[in-house]
Amino acid sequence: MLPKVFKVVRMGNPVLRKKAKEVDYEEIQTTKVQSFIDILVNTMRGEIGGGITAPQVGKSVRIFVMECQNNERYTGKDGFRMIVAINPTIEPTSEDQIENWEGCLSIPGIRGSVPRYSRVKLKSLDRSGEAFEKDLQGFEAVVGSSA
Repeated sequence: MLPKVFKVVRMGNPVLRKKAKEVDYEEIQTTKVQSFIDILVNTMRGEIGGGITAPQVGKSVRIFVMECQNNERYTGKDGFRMIVAINPTIEPTSEDQIENWEGCLSIPGIRGSVPRYSRVKLKSLDRSGEAFEKDLQGFEAVVGSSA
């Protein structure tokens, strides 16, 4: 049986332009939010993406997931383990930037050269509601700062 996935919304959908709402701490451990995260991960993997945000599947909340393990779209890039980020903030920790050809699951077939900081700090809640900070660098920083 195939894993359940969401349909990725496309450019032009108003949810992609709205400021996403924070997830209430009390909601994080609910079956609804935990199932949403599982399906969001399945969707990212099914689309062969390196990351995906909740608004990209039509839900205007501040959740994103990212992972790059043996991803055929990103051969030659440094891999990184799954990160689930709820109510994240991202701040650059270096002025250095990486110019990278990027695409977006919500804008299929189009890629562009985008400068991103080479080092960023991600501050977030994990899927258990625990606060964490993670220094991201290289390709992981590129994916994390595009969320």
